[in-house]
Amino acid sequence: MRNVHSFNFRYGCDRCKVRGDVMEHRMTFRDLLAEPRLDTDFDQPINSDDEEEYRTGNCILRDVGIGMVTQFPHDYMHLVCLGVARNIANMLHTGRHNGRLTGIVTSEICEHMADCALHIPMEFQRRCRTLFESSRWKATECRQFLLYSGPVVLSNTGVSRRQYENFLYFSVAIRCLCSKALIDTYIDFVQGALQYFVDTFGEIYGRQHVGYNVHSLYHLASDARRYGVLDNFSCFEYESFLGVLKEMTHKRKPSHIVQQVCRRLSEREFLVMSSYEYQDAKLHGVPLKQHIDGPTVAGVEEYQQYREMNWNGQLIALKESDNCFMLDGEICIIRNILKSSQHSKNVTVLYEVFSIQTDYFTLPLNPGPEFVGRPLHSGDIGIWMVHSLDQNEVKQSNIAIFESVIKCVLLPTSNEGVFVAMPMLHNI
Repeated sequence: MRNVHSFNFRYGCDRCKVRGDVMEHRMTFRDLLAEPRLDTDFDQPINSDDEEEYRTGNCILRDVGIGMVTQFPHDYMHLVCLGVARNIANMLHTGRHNGRLTGIVTSEICEHMADCALHIPMEFQRRCRTLFESSRWKATECRQFLLYSGPVVLSNTGVSRRQYENFLYFSVAIRCLCSKALIDTYIDFVQGALQYFVDTFGEIYGRQHVGYNVHSLYHLASDARRYGVLDNFSCFEYESFLGVLKEMTHKRKPSHIVQQVCRRLSEREFLVMSSYEYQDAKLHGVPLKQHIDGPTVAGVEEYQQYREMNWNGQLIALKESDNCFMLDGEICIIRNILKSSQHSKNVTVLYEVFSIQTDYFTLPLNPGPEFVGRPLHSGDIGIWMVHSLDQNEVKQSNIAIFESVIKCVLLPTSNEGVFVAMPMLHNI
């Protein structure tokens, strides 16, 4: 579209004029201080005799005022998830150089990943498979490993401290870039963390692996400064909608795809309840799956018990994969949902709170030997290690208070009864 060379060109970086070097038949980009590319560079005449010429021809988009550098941000679904996160998982399992884990350690991590998969909320379309199948991971699995299960399953294993710290900086940096609540506060930290990740990545896994994807992480923070959280300019939403389009077409009649989609869309307009009205009903909260097994409120008899309900766009349920929330800074577990028999809109939620809640990790705000100042605690970004659930005190709150709560992913650690709770960032 832009008429530029591909990513494996010697000067193929989209953001800077770094000169690539070939190592083991791979084009690598190791210089992070190269001269940046500018939108005005595309206004200059093309010099075909110059080996550093990045362009292959003129682009009509330049003529309509589109920034040929700044307005083409990196898509983190392909760059971060499928490009770097999956590559790390592959090298941990099947790498030929430094960073490869032993078979015993890999098996232990895979067992832990299988256990964590049982605790993944229903908002995730897939549960991350183990490292043995990392080469076939989808983007959602890569994201799940990077932001949620990876920091837990790689801790206290055969992974070296430096290797784990390298991954942790990567995970925390991307988490900050995906969170509207964190991005403005920690954008400067993210820039340093990604630079540290790229610098140490080559030392751990081999310089030949510092290719286009790894190098481009250094420029990701600048895209986030300009466009906000990564999901503002990622392909996840479009890839997810492909499934919706696929359901609108007849599997045995692959022809006339556009006509089929148009007809399905027009048919939806005549339904008694449109998809938007259905979503509205879910947002207002309708308790589902009645039962009689949960804890109740003493002295109150006229109520009905339910296992789940949709509220404010998220599922509140009793099952262990969907019952963890952060309420007023405390990690709580939902135990029952009660609806008054007399007032249908009067819904009460019973929950228990973890009595011990501590930081899961600590990282320097300025990674590197020159670090001085206060470190970054995991609690600063909402990640807590919790245990000792206070089962003697069951608290209750009206469902209205849950408009401000944050649903969490609660994953078990290698220590029995100890969990890591982290805010859920995605619903696609």
